Amino acid sequence: MLNNDLNPQYVRGVLDAEGCFHISHSKYHSNRTSFRMANKNLAFLNMLKDFFQEGYVYENAHGTYKDVHEFVMQSKNQLRILLAFFEENGDPIIKQTNRPRNRNKTTTYQDWKRETISYINKNSSLSIRYSEDIKKKAIVLYTNGKTLKEISETLGPSTASIHKWVNE
Repeated sequence: MLNNDLNPQYVRGVLDAEGCFHISHSKYHSNRTSFRMANKNLAFLNMLKDFFQEGYVYENAHGTYKDVHEFVMQSKNQLRILLAFFEENGDPIIKQTNRPRNRNKTTTYQDWKRETISYINKNSSLSIRYSEDIKKKAIVLYTNGKTLKEISETLGPSTASIHKWVNE
């Protein structure tokens, strides 16, 4: 259920213009998808989180850019909500995504949507359990100044998992 404080068409336009539909690959999981939006306006990102009543807002998420925050939707439930939102309000017009391991390949929103539906429909009992060693490495990297995104791309766990481990 969406919070109606923002106009859905405005939100759709902002997500289309500023968001990143991301498909990641690692040795721990394949074709895991997420939606990310970086912005300096922390209050606006929190408004998006409130609008969807889901997602995460990471403050100072990008180590190389000062005061840049990130709104992320990546759990299966969050992705279901995002897909339903676009289904109801219209798909992004011309959206390309990035594929970190194959930067020369352009991925469309339709590719992302297909991969996301596949990811959501995977048997949830097959969820990955990370070893204590991976958790400790992630915490050390975070303590040494690496961003959640950099750690996630290096070790494989989601930024949400790493955030949880750091705060435990």
